[in-house]
Amino acid sequence: RELVGEHVAGADQLRFADVLSYWEGRFHSITLEDRNLPKIAEKRVLRPKSEDARRRLDEAFATTEKTRSEILQVLLTDEASLATFRQVYPFSPALMETLVAVSSVLQRERTALKVMLQLLVEQKDTLELGQVVPVGDLFDVIAEGDEPFTEGMRVNFENAKRLWRTKLLPLLEREHGLREQEADALLPEDARGRAFRANARLLKTLLLAALVPEVRSMKALTPVRLAALNHGSIRTPIPGQESQEVLARLRRWAGQVGEIKVSDDPQNPVISVQI
Repeated sequence: RELVGEHVAGADQLRFADVLSYWEGRFHSITLEDRNLPKIAEKRVLRPKSEDARRRLDEAFATTEKTRSEILQVLLTDEASLATFRQVYPFSPALMETLVAVSSVLQRERTALKVMLQLLVEQKDTLELGQVVPVGDLFDVIAEGDEPFTEGMRVNFENAKRLWRTKLLPLLEREHGLREQEADALLPEDARGRAFRANARLLKTLLLAALVPEVRSMKALTPVRLAALNHGSIRTPIPGQESQEVLARLRRWAGQVGEIKVSDDPQNPVISVQI
């Protein structure tokens, strides 16, 4: 009905409506909800190529299950279970929750499944078995030229992309002595490229939080939550010190870019970015 619209002559439109009504009477409607996405993604996007591949994924997820509880709690969100996590692995329930909110305001062609597939394709040479896709990587995919539905959201998207291009990206390039293209061209095991991408993910996660503040995973982002949402990106000599390292970096950046806000809590402040 939406496709035909008002551009067809009245008689043809009536005939088309009669055909639709006939078929609607023959079949039941199946309504797919956001909570169905993990099951659909498991079959449509994440189906293993072989039984050996499934076994290796199961072994990798068993290792992920042993991640520290404070990290696992953030990745699982308030509603998901470990079984749901396994369905969407190497994505996390936190990324899926953010993805649903973001894809709902993009053009209809950009479904959540297509965004997931694009993330996997773009990371086919860098994502290793056992790694979880960082939430910050979602920003690059949704920032590629799609027009959001509402004018207010369009303005927010443009502001976020402008802030990234004009202030946040130049900040990283100065700090690392690398252009973004140079960092992307480095081999996955190159320490300089890993450090650049890790810091970019932190800032992009803050931008996502500003775009979809209603998502529970994106609310009140503390250093602990930022490190957990990008699990595996932040590496420290002593495991468990990731949040302290994240806080030190963000305080340093906040001194250079006024849009980055760090609350007064000395131990676990809330961090945000103003777009």
